[in-house]
Amino acid sequence: MARAHQGYVHLYVKEDLECEDLGQTVEGVPAVIAKFFVGHQQVCVVAVHFPANRRGNLPDQLEGPAGRRYALCGIARYLQDVDGPVVLLGDLNVRSEEVSDLLELGSWSDVWYAQKSYAPRVNDFDGPGSRDWPKPSAGDRYDHIWVRGAVWAQNGFLAGTARRFSDGRPFGLSVHFAVYVLLDVHDWYGAGGFSAVRGE
Repeated sequence: MARAHQGYVHLYVKEDLECEDLGQTVEGVPAVIAKFFVGHQQVCVVAVHFPANRRGNLPDQLEGPAGRRYALCGIARYLQDVDGPVVLLGDLNVRSEEVSDLLELGSWSDVWYAQKSYAPRVNDFDGPGSRDWPKPSAGDRYDHIWVRGAVWAQNGFLAGTARRFSDGRPFGLSVHFAVYVLLDVHDWYGAGGFSAVRGE
């Protein structure tokens, strides 16, 4: 668990997976990093909550695009010696115009999903007033799953979009909908993919 500008970053792993918790290993970056085995492949998973466009609970943290770039550079430095597949996921808070530059920082591939994970016109987490979203769009894709190495995913999906009711009033479980993905981990998807296919 790592403290973020709003709440904490959590990473949950199935109990039957052998997991090495690396904790919050990137100074000043709200991230939790763990390694575990899927079959014979060790996968490194980085759960993050990158800075928003306001400071929140971490007053010393850079905010906005500069803060997100700083956080991703710190993670990229940490991961430079990590071999094998890597999955970076969470509330990246990145705007669409930032994505392509940030993907290059770690040779990431963005797992696409169709809807908006932050959709205040649909999600009542902050109450009925949150529907007064000032932008013409219905929300943004702030939450992402980025992969690199011997891991692949076709696309992601939103979870937690069903309404919950309390005292007859619907509400959302979070200000963001969850993004989930089914990952395929195999040597085929890595740099030596062609030779891995030929060897089988």
